[in-house]
Amino acid sequence: MARRPECATLVAGVLAATLAAPACAFDGKVGGSLREQVEIISDDGLGSGGQSDRVLLHRLLLRLDGSVSPTLRGTLEFDASAQGGRNGGSSPVDESEPDLHQSILEWDLPVAATQLRVGRQEWTLGSGRLVSVRDGPNIRRAFDAVQLRGRIGATPWRAFLGRPVRNRDGSFDDREDRSQHLGGFEMSLPLSTAAGTLELYALDYRHDDAEFSSGNARERRRSVGARWHARGPVFDFNTEAVVQDGEWGDASIRAWTLASDAGWQVPLGSRHARVGLKADVASGDGDPDDSRLQTFNALYPNPSYFSDAALIAPANLIDLQPNVGLPLSESMRLYAGWNLLWKHRRADAVYTTPVPLTPVAGSAGRARWIGQQAQCSAQWTPREFVSVEASYVHFRPGRALSSLQEQPIDFLQLVLTLSF
Repeated sequence: MARRPECATLVAGVLAATLAAPACAFDGKVGGSLREQVEIISDDGLGSGGQSDRVLLHRLLLRLDGSVSPTLRGTLEFDASAQGGRNGGSSPVDESEPDLHQSILEWDLPVAATQLRVGRQEWTLGSGRLVSVRDGPNIRRAFDAVQLRGRIGATPWRAFLGRPVRNRDGSFDDREDRSQHLGGFEMSLPLSTAAGTLELYALDYRHDDAEFSSGNARERRRSVGARWHARGPVFDFNTEAVVQDGEWGDASIRAWTLASDAGWQVPLGSRHARVGLKADVASGDGDPDDSRLQTFNALYPNPSYFSDAALIAPANLIDLQPNVGLPLSESMRLYAGWNLLWKHRRADAVYTTPVPLTPVAGSAGRARWIGQQAQCSAQWTPREFVSVEASYVHFRPGRALSSLQEQPIDFLQLVLTLSF
């Protein structure tokens, strides 16, 4: 029996045929980016026997956007990624032969301000705490999905349903991961200029083999969240709250998170520095032997939310991070932050950032103090198409990891991006 074609393959074929049709006047543009990235990491195993790495990462993205009519548009984006120097071989997000990263058809439906997007596509939800494109690693995240977007008055909304794409070793062979599923609805309510915007969303997530500190089981998790954010001339804030329920094996899920990022503009000569504070709580499981799972799952988050080293995941976590951003010129900006990390529940594990969540072996039931990390980074954009970034992270483990990760972890990253 012939294998059923994947959604993205079908869309790519339809798009190619549509663009080649002589009756259509194709109006398109080509662009992309080349990124060269160096990472130097000292013993990042968090108790798993990791070694120091000196890794060189390469990523090429080529994109074609076009329209064949006022109501029909398409996108094709190809990626190729490679790495060298990582001990133990590539991670799942390091290397890819040339592959189809995005293949989208978008139609304007005969309903006011409504579009249908079908195919392989990137998603970002809010500020990326629960769903993001994962730009830090070499391979960005995409979904084989259907998305419907529209507007009711001044309120934009979207509904979406899809599966994440799983990277494979060969060329043009990436497929949707059938063990995972994500669907949801999101709407943004504009308040006032001073009050900002309120975003509301509901998500339905499934993973057939989800791992937490007490074992592995099939997970079905529902999330309801709200994000309130505003930016003024002196003060800005971004606050998000999420509650989750569902089932993990025979256990029920009851989890939550509350996250905030606030900043003040401080005059610094002719410019303004931003002095900020991030504060986050993500629930943990107080009793791994009962019939409830209380560990929050951030689903598909930005792994660099806490630092560019991406060591700790937002699960079973209390986090405080004072930080400051300093503009040196129109093209250069410095950032420094100090991150303090605790477990929310002592009985639960410390979790690391690979998605799905990965508990650090042996960290459950230990002390609550995870550790602290300091980050310094700089970004320089000498031209519109050139970006240079450098960051350094020093992570010092606390008592929850002291016998698992005895030495501090140092992380240095240099990134050059050329856009065209």
